[in-house]
Amino acid sequence: MALTAPHPPFAGHPAVAVVPPTHTAGLSDRATEIVQALPELLVADGDALARELGAPIRVVTQPPAQGATWLLGPTDANPWIARAGFSAPTRPVHHLDRSRALLVTDAPDTAGLVGAFAGLRSLARHPGGPLPFGHAHTLDEAVRRVALEVADTFPHLRARVPDWGARSRMHALDVRAGHDPIGSMQRWLAALGDLHTWVRPARPRPGLPYRAVARGDDLQLVRVPPWSEGAARGVRPGMVLTGLDVADALARTPGPPHARAWLAARTLLSGPDGEVLSLEARGDGRVIAWDEAVRWPTGPPVAWGRHDDGTGWIWIGAWVAELGVDEAVDEALTALAACPHLIVDLRGNAGGRLASALAFRDRLLDGPVRTGWQRTTGPGGVLGAWEPLEARPSDGPRYAGKVTFLTDETTFSASERVMLGLPRTRFRRVGARTGGGVGRVRRLPLLPGWRLSITMSEVVGPHGERIEGVGLPPHHRIDTVPEPHGQDAAMDRARQT
Repeated sequence: MALTAPHPPFAGHPAVAVVPPTHTAGLSDRATEIVQALPELLVADGDALARELGAPIRVVTQPPAQGATWLLGPTDANPWIARAGFSAPTRPVHHLDRSRALLVTDAPDTAGLVGAFAGLRSLARHPGGPLPFGHAHTLDEAVRRVALEVADTFPHLRARVPDWGARSRMHALDVRAGHDPIGSMQRWLAALGDLHTWVRPARPRPGLPYRAVARGDDLQLVRVPPWSEGAARGVRPGMVLTGLDVADALARTPGPPHARAWLAARTLLSGPDGEVLSLEARGDGRVIAWDEAVRWPTGPPVAWGRHDDGTGWIWIGAWVAELGVDEAVDEALTALAACPHLIVDLRGNAGGRLASALAFRDRLLDGPVRTGWQRTTGPGGVLGAWEPLEARPSDGPRYAGKVTFLTDETTFSASERVMLGLPRTRFRRVGARTGGGVGRVRRLPLLPGWRLSITMSEVVGPHGERIEGVGLPPHHRIDTVPEPHGQDAAMDRARQT
């Protein structure tokens, strides 16, 4: 039975000795890289780990004779786990022995080990013994996980939803009784109005290339790329897509009110890789029906060039390192280094790998910047102290000219962190207010093929400006409206800044 009040596993101990894996024989190259980098990563994330464990950590090569100890697998790479009496698991698991002040976090491979770190907070309510880190086996277990983990993670939950317990019990009935338990859980969490706190597919899903917004019972197309299947069939901006369940999408889509209609459209126009969507566009007295498959891009979602006046531009669709985004961005910045003005188009970029986004930002800096402040919840959902967010120029080649960012309602997360707190002396934003979702995220397995993600921190600007649920306002507002191909009011305005 879970503890009624959260009690981190090593609360009251002066420190925790962490013994990471060291043996790399038989591991893949990637697994070897993780094992070798793990000690440094543990130290870098020491404050966050101390928050979850209840005591500061120190990385050692062997367990101490006495005192709190945390052994990290995989078992084959850390002989101390077998010596402590544990065998190799078939899935990620935490073994907690409170009487011995011993925690063993193990997994069949290094990827599972790193993923299991998200389950450390769950140990605060675990009395002891094995705590598997995996999806729930029943709907009842999944419902309990959502209710408890959100309560123990989401900032300001009691202020935003004072009756969270009663509301959870009400939604639990809907989840158990309905034919669409995932949809019921999504509607449950969408009421929080937070982009990251949601039940989402375990694997990210690609979307069709169209930009649209929910209007009434339909989606209005705002941008239709000239190279797209829809454009080839005569579909144009301003037409509406009909026959979609827009009301259901709005009810189950997370995010703040000003962005939800845009995010719901993205949800309706996305799906598993290869899924074929049947669409019907109406407008100008025409009806155009076609089928189109949702596909991941085959190359990096990055493009760049120069305008006739010498202004450089770069479009970044997502921060996805696996698609070669880092290399493409590096090539673009090198090619555009001599341009006196750079326009960075982040419209529709809902985030991705934060390290890639911040590395890009650092190449635009000419000095250190305090970009904001962040505080993170600990077990029980209690917020910690404010910590500064600092940015420093890259050690590599940097861009020194004026920078203008293009933004819209679906510019979120890591993309917002790129712009957060940058001085107006060199940086401007043109377009619409960003989505407003920049906090750290905790990700937990929920049901087969689905995971639970929860915002776990609050971020403000350098002067305390609220960002979560509000977004970054543009310096020059250009509403996102349908425009004929070849026209881009936001880009035109950016060239004038």
